[in-house]
Amino acid sequence: MLQAQHASEGFREVGYFESRGPTPLERYIAQLGFSLGHRGSLQAAFVAQENSNDTRQQTAALTYQRNIGRGSLSANFSRTGGDFHDTNVSVMYVLPLDSRRNTSTQFRYDSQQPTPNAALVQTLQKSLPAGAGDGYLLSAGTDGSYEAQYTRQTNSFTVQATAARYADTSAQYLSLSGGLTLMDGELHATRTVTDGFATVEVGGIPHITVYAENQPVAVTDSYGIALVPNLRSWDVNRLSVDPLQLPLDAAVDNPQVKIVPPYRSGVLVSFPVRRERTGLFRLLRPDGSPVPPGAVVKFQGKEFPVGLDGLTYVTQYDHGTTGEARWNGGHCTFRLPPPPSGDQPQPDLGKIACRTNP
Repeated sequence: MLQAQHASEGFREVGYFESRGPTPLERYIAQLGFSLGHRGSLQAAFVAQENSNDTRQQTAALTYQRNIGRGSLSANFSRTGGDFHDTNVSVMYVLPLDSRRNTSTQFRYDSQQPTPNAALVQTLQKSLPAGAGDGYLLSAGTDGSYEAQYTRQTNSFTVQATAARYADTSAQYLSLSGGLTLMDGELHATRTVTDGFATVEVGGIPHITVYAENQPVAVTDSYGIALVPNLRSWDVNRLSVDPLQLPLDAAVDNPQVKIVPPYRSGVLVSFPVRRERTGLFRLLRPDGSPVPPGAVVKFQGKEFPVGLDGLTYVTQYDHGTTGEARWNGGHCTFRLPPPPSGDQPQPDLGKIACRTNP
């Protein structure tokens, strides 16, 4: 890639501040990359720049990357000349430990840093999950530098504590951040809203995990409501629930929805959960023997398999409902009794006689 840029003397970018340094008047960039197959990849770059304060600098950089075992190796070298001189070297090996933890070993050198300007740094890091959870970073170098950071995020806020030292400077940092959303008359505490979000209703059922892009991000409260922050605005986001977490008498026709929230605005999502009674019974043929396993029961427009010893499970169980069983070489019909009193989501109806049609 080749790129050239020229700016007039009075040119300034929007939001320019003097503290950001001089404005580049001339800038030339050349980049080249090579794939080395299983040996990795190599990239080279060169930048020459002339600034509005008559300073000039040129930087040449070389980067090499390669996978080694379960980890990855990267090496970077850069040399800056002109009115400012600097040499940087970095060699790092990163090894993942599991889905959220990794460890890395780095050698770094910077000619502009005070002695010692070279160090070997070891780091252990655990990244934050998409939903509630914690993460940390522990790092220490042979030059006396260190960083210790712990972050805890809940559905309502994020707290972070950091202590670090580099060169002759040390600092400590503690922060607590959060936000409030108002939607459909409901006020909810949440982590800081930096993008789109959604208020999710799951049929008034508590303790149901809500997923965003198959990652657990929230759990419904006692009212069956969950707030999902940090969704991509003006982009398709896939939210879902696990039907297996629903009570036995609850079902959802579509456990996944797609939404496109506006920037820093919310979308109300309601999963169509319906309550339905289920039943468990043993289906017997007219001679008293169990309906053979593998038979298919047609009940309320759906089909259900028959298990061992005639054991059958059906949904949408209602008053005086008739069903039919079919297997290789036979068939019969049956009628279930009215549901028992009480709130049993899945009553055991015992033995049900299946009669052959005359």
